[in-house]
Amino acid sequence: MGFFSKIFGATREHKEPQKVRAQYKDSKYFNKELERINLWISDDDEDFQRYEEKNGRLENHHFIEACNIRLQKLQVDYAKGEPIDQLIPTLDAAIDFLLKADPQEFKNNSLFIKCCSLLFLVDRLQEHTAAVHRFINAWENSPIESSFKPVRLIYFLTGLDNKGISTNDYKPFVVLQKIIDLPIREAGAALVQYLEEWYSLHNEEAWYDSHLREWGYTGYWSWEAAAVAKKMELDSSRFKDNPYFPYDIFLSE
Repeated sequence: MGFFSKIFGATREHKEPQKVRAQYKDSKYFNKELERINLWISDDDEDFQRYEEKNGRLENHHFIEACNIRLQKLQVDYAKGEPIDQLIPTLDAAIDFLLKADPQEFKNNSLFIKCCSLLFLVDRLQEHTAAVHRFINAWENSPIESSFKPVRLIYFLTGLDNKGISTNDYKPFVVLQKIIDLPIREAGAALVQYLEEWYSLHNEEAWYDSHLREWGYTGYWSWEAAAVAKKMELDSSRFKDNPYFPYDIFLSE
């Protein structure tokens, strides 16, 4: 032990602070968001039990909301700089709720794409492949309108050959579905442009401009662009500096 250590005690190991990955907010904000989200999650069991006792069963919106709040927790953890492996239990819990929904009544392509993108990015899709494929097939063969059926991007991300019959014309889906048909070099350039326009393309989403509010901001992340880039094995150096591209999770194995 050195001279100063003898006087002042052994030096504690220096621990690097987490680097916040998101724009606009700091770790203090995200820690407060986590407190809010965790309180909401902790109420799920009691709320669901009470509803089931009164109504006999849970509805699709319960499973979708439970999935969504856990994805918010994952996004906040990612935004504040948590290691990727610490996100996986939260993702698994979100997927479990998603797959409890009734595919015959399911209409949320955006949510399903986000879940599939995250599963692919953290190499967890294989763990859920059978259940995910069953859900997609039941959803595709459901009586809902074709505009609500699974879009082609879902088939691409989950490795299914079927292109589906969806007539959904939401522009982000349409653009990405055109990108996956392009040769690699052109796809890379097109994805760069998609990311540059990503925020404005989503101006009708509930989370748009959430960084201007007192709560509810979880970072702005194009999980689907990262999943497409990874699946097509595109050169990540072209996207790493885009603030919406979740580069750390893209690099995870």
